[in-house]
Amino acid sequence: MAADRRIPPTVRCREPSPALQWAHTVEAVVAHEQALFAEGVDAYGLMVQAGTAAFDEMRERWPAARRVAVLVGPGQNGGDGLVVARLAREAGLSVDLLGWKRPEFTQGAARAWQALRERDADIDVMVEPDDVRDSLASADVVVDSLFGIGLSRRIEGAAADFMRRVGECLAHSPAAVLAVDAPSGLDCNTGTVDPLTLSADLTVTFLGIKRGQVTGAGVTYCGERVLADLGYPMTEAAPGSARLLHGNWSLAPRRPGGHKGSYGTVLVVAGNLGMPGAARLASEAALRLGAGKVIVATHPDHSATLNIGRPELIVHGVASGDELSGLLEQSTAVVVGP
Repeated sequence: MAADRRIPPTVRCREPSPALQWAHTVEAVVAHEQALFAEGVDAYGLMVQAGTAAFDEMRERWPAARRVAVLVGPGQNGGDGLVVARLAREAGLSVDLLGWKRPEFTQGAARAWQALRERDADIDVMVEPDDVRDSLASADVVVDSLFGIGLSRRIEGAAADFMRRVGECLAHSPAAVLAVDAPSGLDCNTGTVDPLTLSADLTVTFLGIKRGQVTGAGVTYCGERVLADLGYPMTEAAPGSARLLHGNWSLAPRRPGGHKGSYGTVLVVAGNLGMPGAARLASEAALRLGAGKVIVATHPDHSATLNIGRPELIVHGVASGDELSGLLEQSTAVVVGP
């Protein structure tokens, strides 16, 4: 269910956090989490913190909500959703649990399930299509805790059937959607999405920002993005991490003795026959962002015209990859294929 909304450009945090500096790979986030456990951090305690952060954001964003439907998967992400469900029940809200099967919870999720059942002994995961449809039709907020950040394969089988039904129901429902850590179906490394991915109005993610939440389709499907670092922020870059730039920023002043060779050379390899536009746009953007020199390697038919109106572009017509070696040796950064 694709979103049609204006997305805030940055990720916010309830409290100032140094973790907002970086977007990490899933592998880096998992390694950070495992290091915390090795140091003695209780996994269930961290799950409770995560679920509490998601619940607090839900209450702040939709204070009038009275009916909550929690989509529950079998993994630890489902455990985060169970914590949200328990807190919602304690706050006097109506709560339904929905899934494609009644999961057999393990580890922290099993403890979260036990805590919820102690609060409401009659609650169970609803799996019948009619029950799922009726619950979604009456919900004020739908909490997506089906799949976590580790999902990187296509959703299939009963889970796919369930998510298809959910997407169809939400397409005709005014309910808001809160994603716990990530929208189900989002690849948190690449920002690509499964066709069944559920769009969120709000995503509360934990410990650190994931690359796929700030790139590609992930930007749209996450909706508003909130980081809850849970007191254990990811403050250091790991292999594959990317620095995040928030708000307004400007280039450092140029040195009086500097020249175009002092500020880096960008090589843009783009523009097949009859398609010079993207090569020109990308090259001009590189100049605007402060590159000292921009070299364009493009189809020979464009070489005489691509820098019209922008004479500082250095344009080379190339007919094969073999002709790029000399240009690559001059370059400090390369843009390929726009």
